[in-house]
Amino acid sequence: MSAPIKHVFVLMLENRSFDHLLGYLPHVNGVTKDMSNPNPSANGPHPVLANPGATDRAEADPKHEFKDVWTQLYGKPPVANFTGGSAALPTMDGFVASGGPEAMACFKLSAVPVLALLAQSFLVLDCWHASMPGPTWPNRFFVHAGSSGGLTNSPSPLASLEGVTIADLSFGFSNGTIYDRLDDQRLPWRVFHGDAMPQVLAVKRHVMPFIACSKNFASITPSDPNDPFATQLNARTYDAAYTFIEPDYNIATNMYFGNSQHPRGSVSKGEMLIKYVYETLRNSRVWEESLLLITYDEHGGFFDHVVPQRCPAPGDVPLNYDRAEKPCPFDFRRYGVRVPAVLVSPFVDAGVNSGLFDHTSILKTLTEIFPSIGSLTKRDEAASSLLPLLERPKARLTDAEAPMKLIASSPPPVTAAPLTLDPNDPPDATLAGFTRIAASLDIGMSHLQLPRPTALVLEDIRLPVQSVRTAQESLDYIQQVLKRLRTYQTSTAMH
Repeated sequence: MSAPIKHVFVLMLENRSFDHLLGYLPHVNGVTKDMSNPNPSANGPHPVLANPGATDRAEADPKHEFKDVWTQLYGKPPVANFTGGSAALPTMDGFVASGGPEAMACFKLSAVPVLALLAQSFLVLDCWHASMPGPTWPNRFFVHAGSSGGLTNSPSPLASLEGVTIADLSFGFSNGTIYDRLDDQRLPWRVFHGDAMPQVLAVKRHVMPFIACSKNFASITPSDPNDPFATQLNARTYDAAYTFIEPDYNIATNMYFGNSQHPRGSVSKGEMLIKYVYETLRNSRVWEESLLLITYDEHGGFFDHVVPQRCPAPGDVPLNYDRAEKPCPFDFRRYGVRVPAVLVSPFVDAGVNSGLFDHTSILKTLTEIFPSIGSLTKRDEAASSLLPLLERPKARLTDAEAPMKLIASSPPPVTAAPLTLDPNDPPDATLAGFTRIAASLDIGMSHLQLPRPTALVLEDIRLPVQSVRTAQESLDYIQQVLKRLRTYQTSTAMH
């Protein structure tokens, strides 16, 4: 490796396909005017929507659970006796059937100026795929563990929280996670989180350190003049080998005020986060030793024309299969839909790379920079590394080569944001997953307040709490836990 990379940064946003967000970028395998999908309600094809194009706030949130993505790939849902095989070649003609006409809307580049400029100033990867054809949670687990542990759908809701443990609520992996491997090799890592309750807490072993204010976790708040992300990067002692950045999902408003770029929220607000992360890194002390990957966990039901290729199964034990709301068998031998990915580094030239990558390429890159980590699964062992893309012999250090500042569109003003779901309905997939995390934090805090000898036995904790059956009860419970967490962490810091 010629480039002296010591720090890998990953910013993972939410639910956008490549064609949907960057399909009109010059020189990429993108959108053409003849692309369309059958429209069952109109008995004819529905074209890709270039004019007026996708809007800052989507009118709908296309479905993207496993069966929905299967419909998008193959034009129809899995058959009744589906056994999980993925050998058939996808037709990519079920996006309208699954998500309606808005699934075909694509952004003009002028609507995503930050991401478009970075893609044209650095290296856009136009064959980066989600790791499996499904929703957020299993795809984010592939980033952390090279596998979803058999999970194909979003986590199941909790009819009651009475009698559960942290182990019951967390997601484990037979070969551990990248954080376990980094810890084993004494390589520092950080998770910067815009949300008070980051999704990575669903992974086993993270809840208790998070409650205890471990240095591995810190907030990222662009509006805060003392933001820890900027403060740490500008210090002389920033030592993290791997930095994973989670946006602010803003679960309390059903993602309406978040900056994750989830379809329920604002793309332009996410652009401001991308701008902040890039400019902070670009102007920091670690720029000359870093690479930053900006990508998305999954496509969110939006159109993409590139057929996902076959891939190796992870080969680990499916420990999480039954934790899905509706478990569905899958052989994990086909990638998910293509998503945007931009590689930013002083050692890449501007251009387009069409090599095949997926989320486990992040793990592969880390194992090549730090060989002692080793592969987690057969998937990341076979993945392509990003290191060969760092071909520039000298770092890009001038403003002309790597801009110090980016221009962004200001998010449009927003007012009150009522939930788009009925608060009396059961929790949706997003709320179900974050309710699990809240319950883990709840149990963990109670555990720490117990006498020391009892606190040593996590698996024996039984904490009776309120039943959570509706979306509103889930939101109320999450807010209650977050308030308790802030109080607990503040009081602990004072002592």
